[in-house]
Amino acid sequence: MERGKQKYNIANGGAKRANITTSTSVSFNIVALLEGRGSDRGTVGMAAIDLRSMEVSLFQFVDTSAYSLLKVTLGLLDPLEVILQDYTHDKFGVARVLYDVVTDLFPEAEIQLVSRRYYDEEKGIELVKRYIVEEASNLDNKVYKKSLAMACVFSLLRYVEMIQKVSFLTKSLKFRYETVEDSCLIDVCSWDNLDLFHRRKSNPKKGEVRCLFDRVNCCVTNGGARTLSSFLLQPSVDVMEISERLDVVEELILEPTVLERCRRLLRTVQDLQQIITLCVHADKSTSGENDNKRLMRQKIIQILSLRNLLDTLKPMQSIVQNMRSGLILKNAFKIMDPRLKEILQLIDEKIDNEVLSNNVKGSLGAKDAVLYAVRDDQHVQLALARKVYNELLVHVNELVSQEGFQGIGASLSYTYGKGYHYNIKKKIVNTLPPECLQVVSNRQNVTFTTHNMIKYNDRLVQLESEILQKSEMVVNQCLAGVKDLLPALYSCVEFLSLLDCLCSFATYSSSISVACRPRFGTQMAVKDGRYAILDNDKTDFIPNDTFVSTDTRFVLITGPNMTGKSTYLKQICLLQILAQAGCFVPARAALFMVRKSIYCRIGHNDDLSDNLSSFGVEMSEMSSILNHADENSLVVVDELARSTAVEEGISICFAIGEELIKKKSVVLFATHYLDLCLLETKFTCLRNFHFSSETGTDEDGKEFLKPSHVLHVGPYKGPLYGLELAEISSLPSEIIANARGIAEKIRSTVESKRAASNVDIGMERKRQFCILAHRILHLIDRHNFTADEKSVAYLLQLQEKFKDLKADS
Repeated sequence: MERGKQKYNIANGGAKRANITTSTSVSFNIVALLEGRGSDRGTVGMAAIDLRSMEVSLFQFVDTSAYSLLKVTLGLLDPLEVILQDYTHDKFGVARVLYDVVTDLFPEAEIQLVSRRYYDEEKGIELVKRYIVEEASNLDNKVYKKSLAMACVFSLLRYVEMIQKVSFLTKSLKFRYETVEDSCLIDVCSWDNLDLFHRRKSNPKKGEVRCLFDRVNCCVTNGGARTLSSFLLQPSVDVMEISERLDVVEELILEPTVLERCRRLLRTVQDLQQIITLCVHADKSTSGENDNKRLMRQKIIQILSLRNLLDTLKPMQSIVQNMRSGLILKNAFKIMDPRLKEILQLIDEKIDNEVLSNNVKGSLGAKDAVLYAVRDDQHVQLALARKVYNELLVHVNELVSQEGFQGIGASLSYTYGKGYHYNIKKKIVNTLPPECLQVVSNRQNVTFTTHNMIKYNDRLVQLESEILQKSEMVVNQCLAGVKDLLPALYSCVEFLSLLDCLCSFATYSSSISVACRPRFGTQMAVKDGRYAILDNDKTDFIPNDTFVSTDTRFVLITGPNMTGKSTYLKQICLLQILAQAGCFVPARAALFMVRKSIYCRIGHNDDLSDNLSSFGVEMSEMSSILNHADENSLVVVDELARSTAVEEGISICFAIGEELIKKKSVVLFATHYLDLCLLETKFTCLRNFHFSSETGTDEDGKEFLKPSHVLHVGPYKGPLYGLELAEISSLPSEIIANARGIAEKIRSTVESKRAASNVDIGMERKRQFCILAHRILHLIDRHNFTADEKSVAYLLQLQEKFKDLKADS
């Protein structure tokens, strides 16, 4: 980093990010971490600041030995840099373990190791009380007692002031204490397994959908995209909060005109958090002249953007006032705050409104908007400098006529890099006169200048610097007045980001072929559920039903390869996440049980960095799941233990399945081990399902597998799918025949064991009674239950089912 310069130029997009998790919203977070010692071992404190908005987030929580909560929280922040205690002087080895966890999770993040003395709790509390905007923050006395979080604040703020060459102003920062325990925990491995986000080095192509975020993200502001990513990675577990979000989404879907008006107005809003950044610190950087001019331009542009926002709020207020959803009405005051009008008045006193209505496009229009933004009467020398500047522009236009280049088709152009220069079509000129300088030829045009034009440009640049300096003085006065009204801006940004996220949910829900509002109860029942990432009008996707209750909470799925087992497992998880995030789901009807944690073990990869084979990775991930899963968890396991011997694999799956059943988690377990179907004879909560496949013949007479992608009840009893694939290959027929005979003997042995179970029939009847009872209770618990014809017919159908079960008993 050059001396005197800011490390990150946020106005120009900041540092290039390779570890980007979203396609439209780049993270500029810096994080300070500290783990407690002695009796506080396992307690992690964290402070994070977003360099664009200068909002500070505080965390302190008791974590597991695998740092599950820390990994999720850091994954959501996606930090540029992480400040850690220097482990070389740590006698207990705690800091080294934390260092290894962070570098493994974010290998491209910059790590700053600092001495333990820079984590000072008392100084951290002092800084918070000095800088906090009480109205916009949620800190109370309990938070000030979070010693590790407060120690991290001191290290973080001092480091940011050093690298960004700024000094924070008093009463200017928004502090938020975040409780990670109040949301659904989705571990970092599940993010990748479920394709929630992609850690990628390149942005997706236009229209390309590679993950759930890409599919759902219709946000038009950066703040909305950040809110959306937070909702998807940390879904709510509060049914009331989820219902409030769904109310807004439903209203926007039913009122497409309101939805389009909201999105159209939100498109005009710039990234307001950069505006707030200008108000929270004083710049101490000693940059070069060009950088100073750029920063002055950015400051003026941001104040113009703020003025544009305040104009946008007027029609937005009228829309919001006419909406019926409780969440919107409860938060509408944030864009109707009288202090926003005070900010508008402050700006109008300094800024010329006519600049905002200037329709000149390109570099020239942007330059004029900045140079003429501040009113002439705000500074005497400003008016004089503009007068001289305008006279020079007249001379520049006269010079064009005097030099006579119009006769050969040349015209006057302007760019930031070259200033005023001549531009001529390449096809109408062969050679240029010798007085033409700095000739540059591209595909279609030729640009050049002259000695006289260079002299005028030099003088214009000097005057532009003078105008910008005087304008910046006025803008700084304006920002000083805005600083006292910062709470109103913080609240306004928060509301617009929430509204943009909910508009994104509504836009996505309106775009898919089938969508319904999810409900919540004591069971999971999905009718015609679809895979959220692939589901659109152009995809021929086959939907499937799902039914899970507390009495049938373990779903075992068997079937051939490529029939849809893995997709179905992901589908259920994505539907659960969308529902708890507050979005409509791709299904005809959907009822969910609120889950406080979701664990997904899908994949088959070695981990060479940790010297783990595929089987080692599987066992490591399953160990973590078994340590944390409980009755409020949704666990998804796909083809476990397929990388070891069959006997070992089956026994491991049996043991893990029994343990998950004891923990009373909701489990979806896909496997090729048909022996696992015998668990149904031991546990009434387990139900067997399968995906089937058929063999077809193409036009050339070659056989191919034709999967149905339809879920069926019961274990798989179809063709030996591995041998079907082998027959299509070039393996000798005698080898396949021998293999088929052995496989048939093994299968008959399994079937005979299942048939020999004395409790099989009784347990199946008990299971059917439980399912029948759940359906009756679900019908009664419906809020809109009425004795209409459909309800009566359904009850009669259940009654007949009950009679049949009773007769069989």
